[in-house]
Amino acid sequence: MRRMYVVSKKVWLEHAETFHPTIGSHFIDLEFEDKRHGHEQEDQMILVSIAFASEGAEDKWHGHPDVAILPHPTHEGMTKIKDAKAHPAKKMKQSHVDALKKHSKLGFDEQNDTILDLSEKAKKIHPECCIRNVL
Repeated sequence: MRRMYVVSKKVWLEHAETFHPTIGSHFIDLEFEDKRHGHEQEDQMILVSIAFASEGAEDKWHGHPDVAILPHPTHEGMTKIKDAKAHPAKKMKQSHVDALKKHSKLGFDEQNDTILDLSEKAKKIHPECCIRNVL
């Protein structure tokens, strides 16, 4: 099963070898471009959907201090994303929520969206950026 996270593009790139070799990862840029330079920055935030190569790889990813872990779709599917901020292990900060709100086409509703809602919205922008595996 894929899971979803908010993280900088730099952290995502550093861990690319831990993602599943076939399913891998897919992301949506939450900040389209750096306005000063006109190109993408490594520290820009992305919404990423990932399938891991192993449980150890997933544990390593979850252990990174800059990875905001969105609610688990099976166990926390109806939990509002904003409520993840109350769980220190998820490392979800207001800056991650704000990044989700920046993407105008995503339509993230900070007060009401669950991971299931976010996955459906993300899939409309990028069909592979979701919580289900399609092989």
